[in-house]
Amino acid sequence: SPQRDPPKFIRKPSPPPPSRRKAESKTVSGASNNENPVKSDVSEKESAIKNVEDKKEQEKARAKAEKRKVKRANAEREMVDCEETYLGSLTTLQTVYQLPMIKQRKALGLEEKDINVIFSPML
Repeated sequence: SPQRDPPKFIRKPSPPPPSRRKAESKTVSGASNNENPVKSDVSEKESAIKNVEDKKEQEKARAKAEKRKVKRANAEREMVDCEETYLGSLTTLQTVYQLPMIKQRKALGLEEKDINVIFSPML
């Protein structure tokens, strides 16, 4: 009698294609099953060193950002202080010089246009 294929439940599964065999022979970390444990320890140490270096870089970046933040706050404070000083000077100019001169304008022989030439109308 001619030879027949065995029923499906008895057939052996066919081997995976070559490209899948390579992927299956690797472990989760990407190392092959027969890798030397010393090499694994070295790669773990290298990974740990890289993590420490990454943390140092992150800390440097945080420190740099904090420094910029402090400088920005100092610049803002300087601008506010400068504006406050300027407004104080304008107030002094107006109360000590402009208002008394306006009150005594006739006694000083000044006209209103003279006051406007001496002091800006915006004051």
